Amino acid sequence: MSLRIFHLLFIAVSTLFALGFSVWLAGLAVDDGNPLWYIAAACCVLAAAAMVFYAVRFYRKTRNMVPEGSL
Repeated sequence: MSLRIFHLLFIAVSTLFALGFSVWLAGLAVDDGNPLWYIAAACCVLAAAAMVFYAVRFYRKTRNMVPEGSL
């Protein structure tokens, strides 16, 4: 597995964790009624969106890189 693929996989897993954490925080907000949980959940969703944006930019930037040893 190349470092590029590992990096994209790591970003995908991190994004899923951020989204899962935001769902958990939203559940806490419903149970507790504290609006700070909603703010924290929204921050996690924004972080997940930023990771998706970064992954797309990283993929486009490294799309044309030549793998080592193929020259």
